[in-house]
This record gives sequence, C-alpha cells and structure tokens, in this order.
Amino acid sequence: MEDESIVREGLKNNIPWQEYGYQFTGEASDGEMALPMIRKIRPDVLITDIKMSFMDGLALSQIVTQEIPEIKIVIISGYDEFEYAQQAIRVGVEQYLLKPITKGTLKKVLLEIREKIESEQEQKNYLETFQNEMKEYENYARRSFLEKVFGGVFTVQQIYEEAAKLSLDLDGPCYNLILLNLQVKRQNPEYAMQEPEGVEQVREALFRYFMRFPEYLIFQWNISLYGVLIKGEAAQMEQLRTQCVQNIENICSQEAFSMEWYAAVGEPVERLSLLPACYAKVNHILAHRFFSPQRHILTEQDAEELLTGKDIKSFASVDSAKVNPDIIYGFLREGKQAEITDFVSGYLAGVKDALESRLFRD
Repeated sequence: MEDESIVREGLKNNIPWQEYGYQFTGEASDGEMALPMIRKIRPDVLITDIKMSFMDGLALSQIVTQEIPEIKIVIISGYDEFEYAQQAIRVGVEQYLLKPITKGTLKKVLLEIREKIESEQEQKNYLETFQNEMKEYENYARRSFLEKVFGGVFTVQQIYEEAAKLSLDLDGPCYNLILLNLQVKRQNPEYAMQEPEGVEQVREALFRYFMRFPEYLIFQWNISLYGVLIKGEAAQMEQLRTQCVQNIENICSQEAFSMEWYAAVGEPVERLSLLPACYAKVNHILAHRFFSPQRHILTEQDAEELLTGKDIKSFASVDSAKVNPDIIYGFLREGKQAEITDFVSGYLAGVKDALESRLFRD
C-alpha cells in the first residue's frame, strides 16, 4: 500500500508477479483504505510504505500481524533511521527496504519470501498429516480397546490399566451407552458415489459437543456407527441420558435431507463388568430401526413393543408394515453382519400375527 500513485503503478505494472510466483490482488492509497481489503483477501504478502495518510505503515502492520500472523510484510521507507527499523522488527515485519527500490532488490526479497512461505506450508502440511495419522491411530486404539471392553475380553483390572494407557477416564459409579447410526440416503442419486458435506459436518458437530463434557466418551465404532459412553452418579444418569439424546437429535436433524440417523438408548449399569451386557442390549435395540424407520430414538421399551406378538386370528387385522418386504431389502442394503440375529428375531416376531392368522392356518 503506497500513497504515491506513481510508485503504486510502478509496483503493479513493472513487476512480473507471476514470474516470481505471485498474483497481484489489490492496492490502496493508505492504511485506512487498505485494512478492509486485507481482511477480505488475506494475502500472503503485504508491501506498504511506512509513511501514509490516516494510518501509517507501522500501525497497519501491527493490526494486520495480530489478525493474520502468517502474513509477510515488506515496509518501504525513506527513513534511514534505526528507530523505525526497530519498530518494524517489534511489529513483525519481514523486510525493511529503503528507497529508492530497484527491481533487482525487490525480486530478491520476493523470491526469498516465496521460498519461506513454501517451506512453512510444507511444514504445516507435514504437521497436519502427522496429526491426522495420530488421530487415526488414537481412534483405532480407542475402538480396539472398547471392542475388548464390550466384548467381555478384559477383566476390570485390565480395563483400568488399558484405559490409563489411552488417557481415558472411566471412573464412575454408573454407566450407560448410546449407539448412533448415521447413514447416507443412498436412494438419492446425487449421493450415490460420494458422501454429502453435511454428513461430515454432523460428525464434527457431534464430536465437538460431546468432547466438551467429561461425563461423555464419544467414539467411532465403524464407518457408520458411533457410540457415546455415559458415566456419572446414579442420580445423574437420567439427566445425562436426556441431554445426550436431545443434542444428538438437534444435531442430526439438521441434515435430514441427505442422511438417515437412528440412536439406540441403553439402561444404566453400576459396574464396568456389566458393560458387555449393556452393549449387547443396545446393539439389539438398534437392529430394530428397520422395523420402525419413522422412530429415530429407540429404547428397550420400543424394542419390546416391536417384538410383542399379539394373538390375532384375523388376517385383516395384521399390520402390513411388519410383513413389508422392503424391511428385508433395507436390512440387506444397510444392515451389519453383527445385527443379523437381532434382525431375524425381530422380523419373525413382527410377522407372527400373519403366520397365526386363519388364512395361513387354513
């Protein structure tokens, strides 16, 4: 940003920006005019005169470096005074150049800055890759641990020992479990080959919310199944469960167009050693989502109602929804191998009325 229009035009038109690896994105006559533009564009490099009307280069640089710490600032000055250079260093200016500036000098500075930006970007990419790999490993280690906990493989002592290795706090006099199935609506051709962005946003929102509270331990079980382990005092469990379900419903309902979701809610247990039974029961409840797709929150009571066969002798009174072949198609498309037993039991219980009707008996 330069208040002398001739100098600005010279920088804009006489510097081969693309050749040096840059794209010229804007100019302004002073710091006050420049600041809104910088906030909008967020450039990699800012070149500014130290002396401008309304807001000088040092004041502009100080504001910009606070808002965009990674930006590289080059100050052009006609003042060969150590005090100005000191202030520029304190602000975080990359280069302090004295007028007149030659094309060769500016080229050298720009190429050095580009090399530094590229190096920092490589380090940033490496760090992001490393963090993602660590996150994947942590997720895998957590899932492997919970598989053994819910599978009854660990003793209580082993549970505490392995949890400590993963920095997981499982202390609590009471526990409960909620399983959540997130499924893309594959019947929508738009999402046949890729997952809609909204589904990932739902996942992030769920993890962001539950990771704020020590009473909840959220985890990913497989590609579409997630879990929330609730721990707390017995008197708190109902409130914690209600809060958990309400937030799952609030977050998941925002992406109803492209995603189907179902949550199975367990009953509290007072021992870690009872978590395998709790998990088996919740998994059994979740398998009933195929029989009642309009219910997004499933409880043990819901499962019992769906399984209860009534002694109805009239075929006309049979609930046709329970013998709908689409239920089987839905399970074959979206169900998991571990749910086969629960699904078959539930489906047979649902069609019991039809099998006992006079039409079948006759």
